[in-house]
Amino acid sequence: MAFFNFKNIKVAGVACAVPSNEVKTESYKPLFGDVEVDKFMAMTGVRASRRTSEYQTCSDLGYRAAKELLKKNGISSEEIGALLFVSHSPDYRRPSTAFVLQYRLGIPKEAVCYDISLGCSSLVVGMQTIASIMTTSDIKRALVVVGDTAGKSVYPTDKSSAMLFGEAGAVMLLEKTDNESDEITALLRSDGVV
Repeated sequence: MAFFNFKNIKVAGVACAVPSNEVKTESYKPLFGDVEVDKFMAMTGVRASRRTSEYQTCSDLGYRAAKELLKKNGISSEEIGALLFVSHSPDYRRPSTAFVLQYRLGIPKEAVCYDISLGCSSLVVGMQTIASIMTTSDIKRALVVVGDTAGKSVYPTDKSSAMLFGEAGAVMLLEKTDNESDEITALLRSDGVV
């Protein structure tokens, strides 16, 4: 088991962005039938999800959230020393979506930027990774951008996933502090069994 504890680092802010397109779960009834959709809603509680437009990407959502977060916290993009993008839904195979965000946000070329391809555990792994980088460097502020546009890769008639996955983007700002009570603790495990 991998247990991590980072002192003098805090989560200084979080922001989210969701697409405006809402898909009601009931809209799947003609495809999957009333019984299946009603059973799904009763088991999961999912009544609707958000979906991106055809050309809207995960970085579009992350960019919107990051701009809002930086503005709200009064932080210039020049102050960001690292940016991690963690997702199963990168914009492209190459270049890294972190580089797309770095360019769009105006983050300095000296910043550490890269992608980590993960799904459910991406936020926790992203926090652990960025806290490790901050602990061993002079980086004072960093962004972890997480999100997915899973609907673009889910087969539309797959009832096990079509109704389940929504799309959104979020960003977390981490900062170094002088206060030892500011800490991030993480426990990482992996279970690849499906």
